[in-house]
Amino acid sequence: MSAPTDESESLAQRVCRRVLRTAQTVDKEASLASVARLDGNAEATLVRVRAGHLSTNPASLAAALRAAWPLAHVAVVENYIEGTYEAQVVVPAVKEQRELAHAAVAQRAWAGRMATVGMALLWASAATFGGIVVAHLAL
Repeated sequence: MSAPTDESESLAQRVCRRVLRTAQTVDKEASLASVARLDGNAEATLVRVRAGHLSTNPASLAAALRAAWPLAHVAVVENYIEGTYEAQVVVPAVKEQRELAHAAVAQRAWAGRMATVGMALLWASAATFGGIVVAHLAL
């Protein structure tokens, strides 16, 4: 369960706080680098988190963010000017998140149905083989 929030806190502020908290599970010195709304999509939020420690593995930072934000687009970029890594998290608009979630569930449901059909075919073929063996022995 998430921590209580100030009711005056905006969606962008909540997203920033949660992204930063997730990043700090991997890198205690991580900090916010920038926050922006994407052009053409007023509800999507771009958050960049700067890795605070040079030994932080960028792949582990990205993995932690992807695990916590499965509907977001996560990438790690190297800031050559400052010699640091920044994780970039694009949290889509609510409508796009809903579409992504529906697609993910539909994919999983289809995979589950295919596994059920495969298991049914396995048992049907085993029963058929058994029937042929019994019929052959009876002759």
